[in-house]
Amino acid sequence: MMTIERATIADLPDVLALLNDAAAWLRSRGLDQWPHGFSAARIGPMIARGEVWLAREGGRAVGTVTISGEADPDFWTSAESRELAVYVSKLAVSRADVGVGLGALLLRWAVDYAARLGCDWARLDAWRTNAQLHVYYRRQGWEQVRIVSLPHRRSGALFQRPALPDLEAREAFTFAGALALPERPETFALVNGCHGYSGGAALLPRRPGQPVRKPLSPPARVIPSPGVPAGDPAGIRAIGQAVIADVTAARTCPP
Repeated sequence: MMTIERATIADLPDVLALLNDAAAWLRSRGLDQWPHGFSAARIGPMIARGEVWLAREGGRAVGTVTISGEADPDFWTSAESRELAVYVSKLAVSRADVGVGLGALLLRWAVDYAARLGCDWARLDAWRTNAQLHVYYRRQGWEQVRIVSLPHRRSGALFQRPALPDLEAREAFTFAGALALPERPETFALVNGCHGYSGGAALLPRRPGQPVRKPLSPPARVIPSPGVPAGDPAGIRAIGQAVIADVTAARTCPP
C-alpha cells in the first residue's frame, strides 16, 4: 500500500531527486520543459507552506505533486482566481515507476483532495511547447481552457476539471496529515486562530461572506540558491532548513 503525506524538510532530498530526475528525462527527449531543474531554495518554501506531497511505497519515494490554493495571476483571470480551486503542479514519479499509471493516479488523488476540501475545480498550467503532455492531460479527463503566451513565461497551457470525489484514487493511498491547504487569505478561511501552515492552522476554502484574515507579516524573503554537490542530502537538508526557518519566522502567530 502506498502512503501519501505532506513533505517535510527531511523529505527535501527525495522530492528534489524525483523532480530533477524527471527534468533530466525531459531534456533527454529533446523537450525544453524544466530546463534548469529544481533547487532547495526553490522547493524549500513550498514545503514550508505545506504545498508539497510525497508518495512512498515500502519507504521508497515514488512520486510527488504540489497542490496550492493560489492562482498564478499571469494565467488565471481575477474572476477565476476567486473561484474555489486548487492548483496542481510539479508532478513527478520515480523513473522506476514510469508506465504503471502512478502519475495519473496522483492527478486523480489531487482532484479528489480538492473535492474533500469543498473546492469546485482542480487546475494546472502546463508547458506550452510540450504537446504530448497536453494530449496526456486531455486523456486523463482534463479540459484545456486556453493557452496564454507571455514572453517571460514558458508555461501557459491551462487545464481544469471539476473537483469530484474519486474513492478509488483516495483508497489507493494511506493518507497521513490534516485535510487542509496552506494559507491564501483571499480564498481560505482561518479555522484555528493562527495564520499559516507552520503555526498549525487548519485552513479550508472560504465561502462568500466568511471573514478574511490578512497576513500579519511580509512574505518570506527568497534566498539565493547556493551550490550543493549532487548527492549531498545533508547539505540539501541544511539549506532547506534555513529556508523553512525563514518562512516560519515570517508566519509566526501572535501570542
